[in-house]
Amino acid sequence: MALSQADVQKPFDLQRYLLDLLDLNGAVAETPGFALVEALLPAETAAALEVPAHVLLAFDYEVATENPGAEFVTFGSPLLDRAINLGKTLGKATKKYAAPEHLAIPPGMLERVEKKMDFLNCRRPSLLSTSLLQCEYVRFNFAVRFLSDEKQEAGYPVLIDTLAGNDVSYQIPWLKGIFFAETGEALAKAPPGSHCGYARAYELAKEGLPMVIDKDLTAFWRRMTGYLGVEEKRLQTYYTGTREEIIKRTAKLAAGDPRREKLEQKLAATEADYRMRLEDLRNKFHVSVEAHLESVAVYVLPKVKILLNLQHRTHTASLELYYNLAANQLELPYCPQCREPFSVVHMTRDGAIRCPVCAG
Repeated sequence: MALSQADVQKPFDLQRYLLDLLDLNGAVAETPGFALVEALLPAETAAALEVPAHVLLAFDYEVATENPGAEFVTFGSPLLDRAINLGKTLGKATKKYAAPEHLAIPPGMLERVEKKMDFLNCRRPSLLSTSLLQCEYVRFNFAVRFLSDEKQEAGYPVLIDTLAGNDVSYQIPWLKGIFFAETGEALAKAPPGSHCGYARAYELAKEGLPMVIDKDLTAFWRRMTGYLGVEEKRLQTYYTGTREEIIKRTAKLAAGDPRREKLEQKLAATEADYRMRLEDLRNKFHVSVEAHLESVAVYVLPKVKILLNLQHRTHTASLELYYNLAANQLELPYCPQCREPFSVVHMTRDGAIRCPVCAG
């Protein structure tokens, strides 16, 4: 992304340059205000620019003054110099647009819903409306290290739907079956849906990461705990034998014998040494976790918003569902109470919609 002669001859838009640069290097950026850019950077990009992974950039002096935590970018600033040096290297595009063959609402939406979901304690749902939307998924790719006597490192993705701010990592396999293009002409007819914001999406991804790594972390912890158990048993066997030998020798000596006093001191020292070595051993096999954001990818997808009407006696309620048009899959709704996806809708006596667990 080096500057061409044509670029030099026209006004140089710092903000546009930084936005393009960040996009090409795997960052996700938005402009929350005038001359202000908020960005989430991959670790390598953050290191190259020498800024935090979550950074606020200001391109106006007054804006920088009003936002003390922002990095001020201007001509001659070290940050701009680093950005230009980074721009000389090739980046990768991380914003992709689904390119469905037909951008239209499929027929039989209600039947598709009823095929995948069950409705309890209410009448058969009626379809109120359907509409096309353009939505964004953000895939946060984390590099995670499990540290103990051994090290284990792997990448773990967390997928966030910015429409409602939900963790939809279960849909990651769906992405493999979707054709993506570098531009969004195919989605032009679909108006953009709501967006929770990239900063909020990042927080949700960090909250969801422990669940994603739980299986591997548990296996790693059990392996280290097993090694610790073996080493603790070996240590205990050695010091138990040593203690018994000292006690046996001490018992043969009369009270007041200087040799007995030395053996008693040796026994106390042996006990202290055992406790110290046991603590060292447990520290050696203690498990810790390090994680950092490695890259970010944005996927723009078309969805069908489905609005259903549910009725239980005198109570009525509306339920919003979304059909992923690119993956041809109905997305499960999230329970308003526990925030878990569910496929069985239970309408309570007071007309609230809950999953069966929360409905009791």
